[in-house]
Amino acid sequence: MDPISALAAASAIWSGIKTCIAAGQEVQDVWGQLTEWADKAGHVYDYLNTKQGKPSIFKHFEFKDSETKEALNIFAARKQLIQMEQEIRHEFLYGALCHYGMDGYNEFLDIRHQVKLNRLKLIAAQQRAKESFYEDLKYGAILTGLLLFLVGLLWWLYINMKG
Repeated sequence: MDPISALAAASAIWSGIKTCIAAGQEVQDVWGQLTEWADKAGHVYDYLNTKQGKPSIFKHFEFKDSETKEALNIFAARKQLIQMEQEIRHEFLYGALCHYGMDGYNEFLDIRHQVKLNRLKLIAAQQRAKESFYEDLKYGAILTGLLLFLVGLLWWLYINMKG
C-alpha cells in the first residue's frame, strides 16, 4: 500500500476511533480500531523510515511525483502521525484508556520498542543467513570446479599413459 493511501486510511480510522471514544464505547471496541490504525500507520512509518540502499546498475528509475510533492507528502505524513501519537498518549492519560495511566502508556511504548528490536534482529539474522548461503555456494562451486578439473586431468593422464 502506498504511503499516501495508508495515511488516508489511518486518518479515517483515527476519526472513527475518536468518534467511538466520544460516544463512550467500550475499550474493547476501541482496541480493534486502534490495531487497525496501527497497521496503516505502520505502513506510513515504514515508508518514512526506509533508507534507500545501493541502487542496482540495471534499474531504471521513474519518479511519478515531483520532489516538492514528495517532500510535502512526507512532511504532512510526519505531522499527522505525530499528532495521532500525541492523541494516543492523551487517551492513556485522560481518555478511554486512562485506567492504564502513564504506566500503561510506557508499557505500550516498551512493547512497541521490543517488537521493533525483535523484527530488526530477524531481518539481520536473515541477511546473515543469506550471505552465508551465497558464500557457501561460491565455495561449493569453486570446490566442484577444482574437483572436475582434477578428474579431467587424471582422465587425460590415464588416456595418455595407456596409449
